[in-house]
Amino acid sequence: MEWGDDVVARIVAALQGQGDPDRAAGAERYMKHVAPFLGIAAPDRRRLLGEALAGVADPTSDQLGETAGRLMALVAREYHYAAYDLIERFATCADEHFLDRWVEPLLTTTPWWDTVDGLGNAAVRPIGRRHDIADTVDRW
Repeated sequence: MEWGDDVVARIVAALQGQGDPDRAAGAERYMKHVAPFLGIAAPDRRRLLGEALAGVADPTSDQLGETAGRLMALVAREYHYAAYDLIERFATCADEHFLDRWVEPLLTTTPWWDTVDGLGNAAVRPIGRRHDIADTVDRW
């Protein structure tokens, strides 16, 4: 099984059925109904993802970006947050082209404050520490 297929399947299986409908409704209201929510608190989501991804090999930069994009294409917002968690977990695998190739499209196709915050923390900051991203940031 390809890395991305395996990781998406693990994440979906880990989060399915774990949500609280009341929490989901509150999150949807808070986020102005931009997307449906499963109703999983961040600490619980991170714990579930940590368990689901235990033993997963490091991806290539493109595998990481492609898989994050697949997660962000899923409807429930927690899958977007899982994409940020995934990028953060494997940020050292992202190459100098990751922001241009993978993050910029995610930012511009899901333009909401939590997307910018999530990808800023998970991708822009750690990649900017390892690579010169001044041209990318200036363009943005």
